[in-house]
Amino acid sequence: MTPIANPTERNSWTVTFDVSSDSGRRAVNRLLAGYGPRVLFTVYEISADAAELDEIVRRASEHLRPGDHLLALPNCPRCRAAHRGGTAERVSPLGWVVP
Repeated sequence: MTPIANPTERNSWTVTFDVSSDSGRRAVNRLLAGYGPRVLFTVYEISADAAELDEIVRRASEHLRPGDHLLALPNCPRCRAAHRGGTAERVSPLGWVVP
């Protein structure tokens, strides 16, 4: 996994998801609500360091089914070089990074 500039620095992330089951969607909503405000029905702005984001992605992925998606995009200009997310088809325990 490609590290973010400073793994201990808290960054602002926009997290969006598409979860097909109602119970899974509720679970991911509850999880993300603990990290920041809801912007839209399945979009949150959260503040997290790299380890927290990895944990959020791991915990959220427990509620994803094949075809579901989770995407976390950085909000600051300095760290826009990477984003983390995953789909139910290919979620590793820590998510993935696309440069």
